[in-house]
Amino acid sequence: MRSDLEITTWAKINDSCAISTEVEGSDLLVRFAGQLDNFEVLLTPASLDQLIAAATEGRDQLHAA
Repeated sequence: MRSDLEITTWAKINDSCAISTEVEGSDLLVRFAGQLDNFEVLLTPASLDQLIAAATEGRDQLHAA
């Protein structure tokens, strides 16, 4: 049985979205809390590093535009 779940989805995170984190074992749970719903992402240390690098590069591209 396959244990990974693959979903194609998107979310817009706006300025009023509360973002919080908590450690779950050896991973990091990132919670995005909106007016009606929550969206959660569980990241391993390596995937967190990848997310930080990609977000930093994307932020730099936005500032340069």
